[in-house]
Amino acid sequence: MIPENMILWITDNTVLLALVSGISFVFLAAGLISLPIIIGRLPCDFFMAERKPWFRYLPKGLYILVFTAKNVLGFFLLVLGIVMLFTPGQGLLTILVGFGAMNFPGKQRMIDRMLSLRRLRRVLNWIRAKRGANEFSFPFPEERGEKRS
Repeated sequence: MIPENMILWITDNTVLLALVSGISFVFLAAGLISLPIIIGRLPCDFFMAERKPWFRYLPKGLYILVFTAKNVLGFFLLVLGIVMLFTPGQGLLTILVGFGAMNFPGKQRMIDRMLSLRRLRRVLNWIRAKRGANEFSFPFPEERGEKRS
């Protein structure tokens, strides 16, 4: 049985609930459209190679602007991914893309931990196959039939 105070809160806040539901739907649609495109366009060795930022050669002021924008976007995607864990959407994939965009200590360890989930690796490669891209290479020896040390 639903508590009476909860029913009252819902009836008093229908506009807020409709707004939150609408925003959730927009983010779901945006994620369903953009994430497969992003995942399909990444190089197949994306998770294997250590990459230097493409914008490191920009003038210092522009570098700081791009660096900040990239981290703000990554943080936004991270928060959005966490929300999508509880609402419709691709939460883990959005969190992974958000972490990938941000710069922070322990980032690579966090990404490796997420990529250790075999199911997530299969979903990533399934999306790439649908986009006609080669499978990702992952830094896990058991994926190549070897034992992990």
